[in-house]
Amino acid sequence: MIISTARLKIILALIIVLAAISAHNFSIETIGRPKFILEFTLLFIGALSLFLIIQNREVPKIPIYIITLVTISTFSSAYNSIIINDITPFRTFLVTNISIVSIYLFFFDVKIKTYVDTLTKVLVILSLIIIIACLIFEPITLYRYRGIFDHSNSMGRVSGYIFLIIFSYTVFFKKSLSVNILMMVFLLITFYILLATNNRTPLFIAMFFVFLAIFIFNSRGLINIFRYTRFKIHYYFFIILLLISSLFLVNRYVDSGTEIHSSLYENFAYQFVRYPGSYGTSDRLIRWSNAIDNYYSFNGSTEYAEKAFSKIEVHNNYISQTLKYGLIPSICFHLLPLIIFFKSFFQIVKTNSRYSIIPLCLSFFLLLYYIFETGAVLAPFWIMIIYDAILSSRKKIK
Repeated sequence: MIISTARLKIILALIIVLAAISAHNFSIETIGRPKFILEFTLLFIGALSLFLIIQNREVPKIPIYIITLVTISTFSSAYNSIIINDITPFRTFLVTNISIVSIYLFFFDVKIKTYVDTLTKVLVILSLIIIIACLIFEPITLYRYRGIFDHSNSMGRVSGYIFLIIFSYTVFFKKSLSVNILMMVFLLITFYILLATNNRTPLFIAMFFVFLAIFIFNSRGLINIFRYTRFKIHYYFFIILLLISSLFLVNRYVDSGTEIHSSLYENFAYQFVRYPGSYGTSDRLIRWSNAIDNYYSFNGSTEYAEKAFSKIEVHNNYISQTLKYGLIPSICFHLLPLIIFFKSFFQIVKTNSRYSIIPLCLSFFLLLYYIFETGAVLAPFWIMIIYDAILSSRKKIK
């Protein structure tokens, strides 16, 4: 029964991942994006968690920071809803927080610790299947490539966090030579697809993470990271050479897909000189300043929420959530990936827990992505939560 329950939880974890990817990146002609699939999946997880609690007569002791954040954000969003006379903030955070708690109650279980490796491998395989499907069903161009998804921004998001997952698995997990070569090939393919989407935010996050991951890799097992002595410069030279080589080859031999500029470099440069300070950066600093000046309220703003996706869109999830739902709920929500990032970082450095690199890379993606984009990134968020719940159920996983 222990094995079957653990396997069921791993299967449900993968269903959540697939539902989250579908909810934010695919569109159905009559209903738009099928977010209801993810909502029903999380609702089912909540009901199943309650059933297991009743059956086992035991409530899992989930991390105190989860209880603290969801409690504060729920009550503060309820208060904000009363002040602005709009139920949206309370409804949004109540549903999200119930889902988060359900995930922790369901996956906070030491019995599934031996299946984390299986979950990680299947997650990597799923990522590779998505990349392969994009290459098979959609011909490659270098300008606004959307793959199998409904928009180039969707392809950029997905290929961005897939690159982080594959790179993390390649660096931190022991594999055979043939598997390592395969991972390197898919890394290059994923990076190539990321370039083709012309989505600059996940591209820069991916390149930044490469150096952070190598730094963390060299710091494993050391109590004080500022005294490490295993700095290996050839890792950095190899990655830089690989990225520059791939950029050069793509720029030279692959058509951009647009008549304006045929090369990758010219096309990227064009985005920033077309309307200086406008198109390449979407006037982000100006938008942030204007939105805060005109719509900020400690308790949130219904007026901004109604106009959030118009021309005043701030392209910043931190600011957008604050303007719509209030300061305290927004801080609580965004503290979660920040806490998980540092928690995972120290688990890797102090205990050499290789599995912690998955929530670390996904929390890193969320923290940076939300600086420049407004839309929620569902799959990385829920994968991060699932891994944190599993890894929190024991002191360490080596």
